[in-house]
Amino acid sequence: MDKGKTTCAVFLDLSKAFDTVDHKILLCKLMYYGIRGKQNSLFEYHLTNRKQCTKVNNYSSSFQTIRCGVPQGSIMGPLLFLIHVNDLPCASSFQATLFGDDTSLHLSHKDLKPLQLNVQNKFDKVNTWMRSNRLSIIKQLT
Repeated sequence: MDKGKTTCAVFLDLSKAFDTVDHKILLCKLMYYGIRGKQNSLFEYHLTNRKQCTKVNNYSSSFQTIRCGVPQGSIMGPLLFLIHVNDLPCASSFQATLFGDDTSLHLSHKDLKPLQLNVQNKFDKVNTWMRSNRLSIIKQLT
């Protein structure tokens, strides 16, 4: 405001974020960040060899293999999720702030019309990144 600019902020909340992390994509990102070989295999084992069942009263379903998601209730779950979304700010020229599965995107311009066009253009790039990483945004306007 001190520079005579208008700022647009977009607040994102990812739908079932921790449950939808694609294991293959995450393992590739871990390799990109330097976690290779035995260490990457350890993460692969940790992610891909999990099963779960549902229990209601005295009835339990059969165990099913978990095909995506990071373990919740562990120290590693949030860390793995943050590694998964760490490159989101590179998807566009928004100023991005990441906090868990909540993200805020900010863009400023001196004129409103170019700001609106830029926000839409940049948000389209964020949407492309989301689809590429198999994540989705909770659609809510407030």
